[in-house]
Amino acid sequence: MAVAVLDHIDARLTELESLDEHWLDGVGLAPDRNVTGRARELAVRLLQAGFPEPAIDPTETGGVVLSGQSKKRFYEVSVDRSGRFVAQTHCATTTFAPDVDFIVAMLVVDWRPKRWAA
Repeated sequence: MAVAVLDHIDARLTELESLDEHWLDGVGLAPDRNVTGRARELAVRLLQAGFPEPAIDPTETGGVVLSGQSKKRFYEVSVDRSGRFVAQTHCATTTFAPDVDFIVAMLVVDWRPKRWAA
């Protein structure tokens, strides 16, 4: 894992922590260190699993969303203010307690519910 990529991720997360409250047209909470710490943990695990660097953006509710490609599918994993992960692929949404390893494993194997399996 390249140090430059981690530096870029850390810089982006620091930038999100420094957002003003009401940063989005008068609404929007800034992510706190708990949220950005969980997002960093997830980003590092995604990189370790061979994913390219994810896009990292704030949510208006004070969370952070990481997005990118999982095999041929687009994915988003949000970290909400409680530290919970919500993972979405184009065909499934799954909410988990804070379990980074399961989220990454789900994306690696291109998980989808059996009822949507081809």
